[in-house]
Amino acid sequence: MILLPLAAAIVFIAPTIVLGLGMGGSIAPTQIAGIMSLPRKRSGLASGRILTTRQSGTTMGIAVLGLIIAHHVGPDPDASGFATGFVDGFRVVCGVAGVVTSPSQR
Repeated sequence: MILLPLAAAIVFIAPTIVLGLGMGGSIAPTQIAGIMSLPRKRSGLASGRILTTRQSGTTMGIAVLGLIIAHHVGPDPDASGFATGFVDGFRVVCGVAGVVTSPSQR
């Protein structure tokens, strides 16, 4: 981060803050809705399952997205090749994420 020019740092930091706020604001209501949907005696089970599912999904998502980016970067890129490959891979990742998270038409 220190090596980035100010404009590049702002372009990187602003979306990260927005994503962090969105994720932070959505986790608690999701957790509460999941826990409240079951009887009180099963609230611990619901909490554990929600947490496990979220952690497993995050881990798998990061692994798959990293694999897509690594495929586009290649085995031994130079500095400019890495940047180009990373951006190309990130575009694919954004497309995949958009398709996966888009609401389905019923």
